Amino acid sequence: MRVGIESSLLETIIRAVSVIRHEIAVKIDNEGFKSAMFDEPRVSYINLLIPKSMFSVWEVENETQFAFDGSDVLRVIRRRKETIELRYKNGIEMRFIGRSLRIFRFPTRELEEDEYKVLDIENTKFMKNVKYIGKITVSGFLSGIEDIRAMKLDRFPKIRLIGDSGRLFMDAVSTAKVEFYAIEFHDEVIKSWNPERVISIYPLKPVYDVLKAVSNLTDVVKIYFGNNIPLVINAELPFEGKLIYVVAPHIEGVE
Repeated sequence: MRVGIESSLLETIIRAVSVIRHEIAVKIDNEGFKSAMFDEPRVSYINLLIPKSMFSVWEVENETQFAFDGSDVLRVIRRRKETIELRYKNGIEMRFIGRSLRIFRFPTRELEEDEYKVLDIENTKFMKNVKYIGKITVSGFLSGIEDIRAMKLDRFPKIRLIGDSGRLFMDAVSTAKVEFYAIEFHDEVIKSWNPERVISIYPLKPVYDVLKAVSNLTDVVKIYFGNNIPLVINAELPFEGKLIYVVAPHIEGVE
């Protein structure tokens, strides 16, 4: 296996996946670079596809699956701004091709059973109960969440999303303090659909982490939620590919 990619794009890809888990499960096949996995507490899920057309070199004869520590790779990538050539044979070999050739090697391991997990999200039980679908700017969504983070309401802050007659609201859910924050998204909402009132609560951190990662690739996401079901965040990428996150709803009594 030998593939070539710009270091900035590879850094963005790894950051997008690392919000789910630092040890990244990947598959490289004739379609492109893929990752599909849950985080350890199974609060969040990612399904990523970066098509082979985004790579300057693509020489992949056989499907390859492995796991590696994304934080190790990021420490190296952020220092270099050249084209990267990736090779795989009993580990990742990363070659930075510029005025000089620099080679780094990173250990990998074989994937455990069901560690690389592709969900048919459209046909999951919770998607049949979606009551709100909307397009929203990542920057607008993030701005509201950053307001809530700044208030430091709880050790484990939560957000409540409310869809009502095509309008989208978000407020902070806190049991520890009396401060209150609420926002009705206006210009941030590009398009929305919801025929009835719907409310769901989500842990703030995974939603915030996902949006920060997505913001490096696009400013538009499509969101899906219903009453107390997972939140689906589908990034509208500027190229043919896929980046979908799923965040589980907050369960009362579980932090």
